[in-house]
Amino acid sequence: MPFWRRTTQPFLLNLGGKFDKAPKFDDRISILWANSLYEIFYPIDMCCDRACNVPFIKINDKGEELPYTPFQQAFMKRPNELLTFTQFLYNYSFNLMASGNAFVHYLKTGDNISYANVLNSDFVMPNINKGDTIILSKAGNVKNYLYKNFTINKDDIYYSCYLPQTFDNDIKLGITPLKIVERNINLLSAVYMARWNVYDNNGIAGIIAKKASNENSFEMALDPVTQKSIADELLNEYKLTKHNNIKGISSIPLEFISTLATIKDLEPFREVMADAIAIAAVYGVKKELLGRETDTTFNNQRDAERFLWQNTIKSVAIDMSEMLERLLGIKQGEHIIPDFSKIEILQDDEATRIDTLMKKIEVYEKTGNLTGENYDNEIKNLAKYV
Repeated sequence: MPFWRRTTQPFLLNLGGKFDKAPKFDDRISILWANSLYEIFYPIDMCCDRACNVPFIKINDKGEELPYTPFQQAFMKRPNELLTFTQFLYNYSFNLMASGNAFVHYLKTGDNISYANVLNSDFVMPNINKGDTIILSKAGNVKNYLYKNFTINKDDIYYSCYLPQTFDNDIKLGITPLKIVERNINLLSAVYMARWNVYDNNGIAGIIAKKASNENSFEMALDPVTQKSIADELLNEYKLTKHNNIKGISSIPLEFISTLATIKDLEPFREVMADAIAIAAVYGVKKELLGRETDTTFNNQRDAERFLWQNTIKSVAIDMSEMLERLLGIKQGEHIIPDFSKIEILQDDEATRIDTLMKKIEVYEKTGNLTGENYDNEIKNLAKYV
């Protein structure tokens, strides 16, 4: 049985409601986990949704914007028959952030890109030469890539990792950021299973036993006529049916000993919130952006949004631009970069950047006036970035 089927089948059975025990996090199927738990999916989706809508521009070494070729324009509208360019970028960033690895299968016609699709990282396995380890930086180490039941030429795969792992100067496959919060994910899994068991048992599970008595208690058995009278009154007068879980009427006093904790006892919402905050923090998503009941203000949300862009989304967008350079076959001296100039939340950063450049230009001008030195080249180099 293939690796991906061995690892996903037990988890899928649990998702289908067959809860023998809470499933434990497995970093080999990170994409499946990310698409199965809201607390994992939400922060990743938030980052990917923002990153995939960042515009990308082509520039030369001087910083001048260049037009895309017709083939490049066509690709940046629809990289394959099923996906738009935005959806393609979303899938790339989602795989990158959830599993720590992104694999893009692409084909070219001549020098021009004709097809590209993001592979589900859960199902990709590098085919390593016998006796070697998974070291992607070692020349000739990877023969090809196995994807489900397919073999893909290694030259047709673009690979990137979110958190590069280096051992003895050799780069291996990336590790999912979710590994850092593995315990939190397992706690969430246990909490959801416990809640499922409570709801599945209608909130009740326990032992029915004869009620303990003492010398002051008054016990009286109900005769059959009285039992029938009470049952008829419940069923007819009060319209109670078997659907109301009325199982019967006892002729002796009984008590119920609960063996299942209640939702109140479990306090799951506090536990879920704490775990959700921990998982989101791995991706730079602060609690103010989680859409839950917190002491959030508008300013706090804005600061959290700016923090997310500065520390996560920018780096993901830069990674995507490097991927696009490879796929589009950008010439020497040309580059693709993300354009953050129209991102409203970053305009304060843009204003600060421009102000810093203007102050540097002013310093060069004053220094030149005082010393007589010529700083025209330095001023021109700074001015082109204003």
